[in-house]
Amino acid sequence: MGIVLGWIILSIVLGVMGSDRTCGFAGGFFGSLILSPLVGFLIVILSTKKSTLEFQKKMLEGQRGYEPTPTPPRKVAPGTYTAADFISDMEDLDRKLDKGIIDRIEYEQMKNALKRKAGRL
Repeated sequence: MGIVLGWIILSIVLGVMGSDRTCGFAGGFFGSLILSPLVGFLIVILSTKKSTLEFQKKMLEGQRGYEPTPTPPRKVAPGTYTAADFISDMEDLDRKLDKGIIDRIEYEQMKNALKRKAGRL
């Protein structure tokens, strides 16, 4: 009786572990209940986390939508950083933040670097 109860408890635990993975609660629970807790554990561990899949989808969407803007010909001396360059770079940063390519901390760091480059900080 103790083995059966332990088997069921482990199956429930593996089902809960699998709930945030692609195998889901049912995959972890029934895999361990029908086959064995060890096999259920392998099913849960080898399945991909849902958060990882969401991150990968965001990255792919960001890459698909990214089209580098052509840079207009410069009329100033090479190496001069103009206000138009600053605005263009800030717009690129805003787009990357909106698409989830960079997070808020990276955005602030890159924004401060651009301000230093422009001499406005």
